[in-house]
Amino acid sequence: MWVIETIASTDRLSAGVFAYREEHQAINGAPIRGLAVLIRRRIPHRAIRPQITLDPDVGVELELGGQPTDVLAIYAPPGHNFIPAELEATLSQRPTILAGDWNAKHISWHSYSNSPRGFDRIRRDPRLHVCGPEDATHTKN
Repeated sequence: MWVIETIASTDRLSAGVFAYREEHQAINGAPIRGLAVLIRRRIPHRAIRPQITLDPDVGVELELGGQPTDVLAIYAPPGHNFIPAELEATLSQRPTILAGDWNAKHISWHSYSNSPRGFDRIRRDPRLHVCGPEDATHTKN
């Protein structure tokens, strides 16, 4: 399984992989803000509609260890008013993997500052595991 932030509908996928995707287009028709969850076809899965007010978002339900698990790919634009209670309600329903671009700045993720999106509280919750890349995903020139 892969969760990808930047993938175009024209990108070639390997055989045996199913793509759940959502793409938006700019006024000029150029693709922007594309998300995808790629699942191997042999893993049972189905599309779900995430109960989070972010757009775009992609949701897939699959079975991990005999238990239904939701995988949500999220893009949170920089100006979006993120609602931590909405996220907590989504996470309380069943095991959930959230991935994507949260545009959440934090020094733990190689940023120069912290953003006020409520991630400090979420990050301290012992039920959650927050992870990110070892290297910065965006650097200033």
